[in-house]
Amino acid sequence: MALDPKLSRCWLMRLHLRNLKNDVAVQEERERFNIPIGYDKETTMIRSIEPMNYDFILLMDDTPSQTYSIERAILSAFSEFSGKMDRVVVDTDGRFAGMNEYFDTRIDEANISQFLGELLGIIQSGKRREQPMFVYLPDIHLTGDKIVLTDKDVNTLFTKSSVVNIHLIFHGYQSSIVSKFTPFFKRLRQNVPMGTFGTTFNEQKVVPGRTQYNEPLVELNETQFFVGRSVHRLRIAQDK
Repeated sequence: MALDPKLSRCWLMRLHLRNLKNDVAVQEERERFNIPIGYDKETTMIRSIEPMNYDFILLMDDTPSQTYSIERAILSAFSEFSGKMDRVVVDTDGRFAGMNEYFDTRIDEANISQFLGELLGIIQSGKRREQPMFVYLPDIHLTGDKIVLTDKDVNTLFTKSSVVNIHLIFHGYQSSIVSKFTPFFKRLRQNVPMGTFGTTFNEQKVVPGRTQYNEPLVELNETQFFVGRSVHRLRIAQDK
């Protein structure tokens, strides 16, 4: 659903987080367990990540503003998913403590390895969960350093989770994600089906494609959304 073209350009310039909550198109997306994160600057259509439809999601930011806006959009959606799925967050710094309206389970730093082992056990069993589980892994540029798995287990995590109705959402700083070369980070960057990056196309190393000339810089209230090789610049919501 697109915005009224007479109002859309002005509205996008002053897009607030509360607009996401009140937009009918956003509610329709959330009913399908999609997570709206912003509006396409060209078409003004809402764009959403779709954890249910892809093996995994990778969200990469270049600025704290991008991180904050996308994280708040995820939290807002998770609050509406209450009772409809299992909502899990991997919380390495404790900032999600007590946020029970958004998450059913919080995994702290000391329990990451145990949690991933349990996930792998579910995946390897091949038994599909009746209710979806969304696993949000913010700060993956740091958390990824603590993930010590074999190449086989890493690949299983990325390719088989969705088969058993477990859906992974990775979120972190782009520069760190693209510069690390452990088995986990190399696989994280490989064949990413859907996500975001926070820079111009030429500055990122995840989405393949031709060099783009004269591309404008990404503004603080923007991000780049991609599905496969298709890239769309979004206006993301701010607090003010």
